[in-house]
Amino acid sequence: GTLDSVSMNPDGEVAIHDLKTVASDSWSRYGSTLRINKDTAQLAAYADALTAMGSIWSPTTGYITYVLRDGSGADVEEVNLERGSKLFQASRELYRLTQGGE
Repeated sequence: GTLDSVSMNPDGEVAIHDLKTVASDSWSRYGSTLRINKDTAQLAAYADALTAMGSIWSPTTGYITYVLRDGSGADVEEVNLERGSKLFQASRELYRLTQGGE
């Protein structure tokens, strides 16, 4: 994946943004419930990478915008980057273990 956008508000708070397209029928049935954990982990991984690189863009806030493919709307969800980072680290560890790691 690729980080879609970085912004800074007038107070200097840095936020990162990711855009996701979703089918409108799936969105009307499930909303973000099937996606939010994996998408939060992905966004937090971007935030962690920016911080690890020593970037001046060290985000404290993250937003995922779910854009309906049929153009009928969009929904923005603020995510907890700290929780997302924990999800990402747990996912990496699970992957490592399934690949024969100790």
